[in-house]
Amino acid sequence: MQINRVNTLIYSLIIVLIGISCSGLKVAEQGHCAGAGLGERLDSIIGSHEGVTGVAVLSGDSLLVAGDTSQLPLMSIFKMHIAVAVLDKGIAVDSVVSLGASNLRENTYSPMRDEKGQHGFEITVDSLMYYSVCRSDNNACDYLIELVGGISEVDSCIRRLGINDFVLTETENSMHEDIARSYLNRSTPEALCHVIEAIFSGRALSPEATQYLTDLLCKSRTGRDKIAAGIAPEAFMGHKSGMSDRNAAGIRMATGDVAAFRRGDGSAAFVAILVKDSPETNEESSALFKDLSAAIYDAYGR
Repeated sequence: MQINRVNTLIYSLIIVLIGISCSGLKVAEQGHCAGAGLGERLDSIIGSHEGVTGVAVLSGDSLLVAGDTSQLPLMSIFKMHIAVAVLDKGIAVDSVVSLGASNLRENTYSPMRDEKGQHGFEITVDSLMYYSVCRSDNNACDYLIELVGGISEVDSCIRRLGINDFVLTETENSMHEDIARSYLNRSTPEALCHVIEAIFSGRALSPEATQYLTDLLCKSRTGRDKIAAGIAPEAFMGHKSGMSDRNAAGIRMATGDVAAFRRGDGSAAFVAILVKDSPETNEESSALFKDLSAAIYDAYGR
């Protein structure tokens, strides 16, 4: 009888420990506990597509990762990191700066240049931030990098948040001059989730700067066929996406997105999806992002 009682206590303790392990604190990294089999579902979606894909979902203390967990290219997602650095430096967004012709490269994506001209003009930092974050303008991005003192300053700013599993060494211009350098600005999906969480939680910036940047991320329109496609519009809180050109073999070197959405209980969840070296069409790539984010929202958003 005593032995049975001991066995019962041991069994009860095991059940409690299993319950604790499923509640978060990175125990669900391999997807065995979170979202009732969500990890397996994400792995199945990833396995049906070509290329290298990494996914992370952060909700409170619970972290789920699926697919590749290495550092993958960021592309224009790093414009979110740059915006953090601009605001962390205390640069007034209503200040006016002058851009010359040398700041307005012709052979790069730049709606700012197309709308305002290529011979130079004055513009507010606020407008530069809008063009960089919301419209992914490469010329605006590189000017903001100069404004904060270089890409190394951006890297250092994010590391001061205690986030380290990433590398920022390149500008849009350096990546354009040597397409292989597009691989060098990189991050794990987990670290990317921690960056956007630091922004939305207010941990990265002052309350005023937090509101300013989260508003920009909410207005960001490029890449809305990615994570946003699988999230209910009323729950979607903001994002930043990125995408490379294709190389000579037709391979999309990198594409990705990081986003925040509101759960059913009102709390925020954060998801990062990064893809490297995909031969898939744009439509196939969009389907990958939509299917992954829809599965995540189904598990976390209700």
